Amino acid sequence: MAHKVNVWAWDRFNASLYAQRIKSNDIFQSLYKITYKYFRNSNEMHKPIKATEYVVAYDKDEAIKTWGKYKALLIKIEKIKA
Repeated sequence: MAHKVNVWAWDRFNASLYAQRIKSNDIFQSLYKITYKYFRNSNEMHKPIKATEYVVAYDKDEAIKTWGKYKALLIKIEKIKA
């Protein structure tokens, strides 16, 4: 089952260790790092901020669906190696 990872509550998030944990539970799932544009408010539309979220999914398409935001905001999606 695909899901987002809430890293904001962690002091130190180690993506490669988390990817190893996922692979030990389900060999077909992977951790994806999604970098996207974030706008603070409508007055600063010309200066987007880069934000990052982590998603656990079986493939890249499922990761984008689970991420749940508008695809035009997407900058980069990368698979984290375990």
